[in-house]
Amino acid sequence: MSAEAALSILEHRFSDGAINQWRLFLPESCERVLVWMPALGVAARNYDRWAQAWARRGVGVALVECRGNGASSLRAACRVDFGYHEVLEIEMAEMMAVLRQIYPEKHWWLGGHSLGGQLATLFNALDGGFERLLLVGTGAPWYRCYGSKGKYYYALIQLARLLTSLLGYYPGKRLRFGGNEGRSLVRDWCHSALTGRFVIGGSAVDVEQKLAIATTPILSVWFDQDPLISREGWHFLMDKMPDARRWTCELGSPPLTVPADHFAWMKAPEPVVGCLLELNQQAMMED
Repeated sequence: MSAEAALSILEHRFSDGAINQWRLFLPESCERVLVWMPALGVAARNYDRWAQAWARRGVGVALVECRGNGASSLRAACRVDFGYHEVLEIEMAEMMAVLRQIYPEKHWWLGGHSLGGQLATLFNALDGGFERLLLVGTGAPWYRCYGSKGKYYYALIQLARLLTSLLGYYPGKRLRFGGNEGRSLVRDWCHSALTGRFVIGGSAVDVEQKLAIATTPILSVWFDQDPLISREGWHFLMDKMPDARRWTCELGSPPLTVPADHFAWMKAPEPVVGCLLELNQQAMMED
């Protein structure tokens, strides 16, 4: 195994004036780098253990700081708005162009956790330049994928829409679910949760059409005690990419040394890394 990688910071001013920083953990001589998108309202630094677990396996990690969180120069407010367009078509697109210019020899993987996995899935469909798509605790958020709990989920979605409309931003910190988010981001998310279809508000791209022709192989993990992600939601998301081969596994405790729920794995991520690398070996054997 490789040693832990030193942290470096990549800062960039984007075309719309916003400034953000990504956290890079690149072990010496690593050939591939995993670009990782966080869950709703979770700052990139909370995935440092995750990044170091990959670095010890010889894989570099670039931790995405989503707009409005952590090191981002912006904070959601009534007069500060952003959505999927700004996250994907501005920040992700521009920062990936920078990374590919700095490290032209690297092989790029893309992944994410929860909402970050949804956003990674969309960006992969837009970009098309990644060798693998890695998803942890991710599925489509459509309320109909939650069975008998769907009606409660539907009510929560409507509440989020109402509060966001009244305040001009999503007050996640007050609600203790996610962070404060731009009203357009919540609008885009609510659209997928209510209709089952992804949109990028303000974009000319039909991302559902892009998903339908995506071919990047998918490696995914879900947890058997996760109350936020349903198996039906995972299958629904996968079905949007019929041409993409996929390998998946479900983890419990053990092999996890923490509860197999939506967030606890981040405290001890080594089994999740190991599982994804095993899935990658299966994918390589079948190539």
